[in-house]
Amino acid sequence: MSFDVLDSVILGLTQGLTEFLPISSSGHLAIMKNILDVTKIPLIYDVFYHFATLLSICTVFRRDIIKIFGSLIDLLINLFKPGSLKSAIRDDRETRFAYLVCIATIPAVIFGFSFKDRIETLFISTTAVAAALLVTGIVLLSTKMLTAKNKKMTSKMAVLIGIFQAAALFPGISRSGMTITGGMWLGIKPEVAVKFSFFLAVPAILGANILEFSEITLNVLKAEIVYLLAGGIAAYFSGLIAIKLVLKVIQTGRFFLFGIYCIMIGIITFIWI
Repeated sequence: MSFDVLDSVILGLTQGLTEFLPISSSGHLAIMKNILDVTKIPLIYDVFYHFATLLSICTVFRRDIIKIFGSLIDLLINLFKPGSLKSAIRDDRETRFAYLVCIATIPAVIFGFSFKDRIETLFISTTAVAAALLVTGIVLLSTKMLTAKNKKMTSKMAVLIGIFQAAALFPGISRSGMTITGGMWLGIKPEVAVKFSFFLAVPAILGANILEFSEITLNVLKAEIVYLLAGGIAAYFSGLIAIKLVLKVIQTGRFFLFGIYCIMIGIITFIWI
């Protein structure tokens, strides 16, 4: 196996685009690694690409993130005042948004810890990835039949969206695709569903990196810093493009088109196998 800077850039671009486009980053990375014949590169590369896409979210939504952190700091300052937590969740928009993101993260955490080893074995199965891409495509196509609504998100809705996210731990199932579609099924305004999905990626990416930290320390010396930086930069800028593209597409009502793409890629992958 040979791995060079061009391979790293290609993988970085793949990660950045597919993390936020609802077409499964894990599935596309698995397929691309097979195409490039670099399936055994050190784990640090995947972690670094994911971290770069996390920076993409922080860049696009920096104002929202600053507001949320400000609200959480105020909450911590007043935490021991009677009823302060319940009042903040009910009345402060940023605090409530952060609370909903937190509880929506719980299902994926439970599922990830419970089935981590079994899920990881699927990453080497191109057949499993292809099948999961077909499932993702069908789910995304269902949005064409939905009428946009504007329900206020509740705690129950957040947990259900979190369950959709947990399903995306399987390679080939799109995290953003499942969470955005799940939100739309529940009657949440499409633009709000997209924003919530992107914010859900923050704890998801951080959590995955923390879980893999022990392995990172063993692999970091095996990575070429130039390769890491090249792939990371590619992931960051392609992530910016992908976020803005999804925000634009969701407003046009053509989100289902990503489903057609996933089905096509799934079929092609089956044929290629």
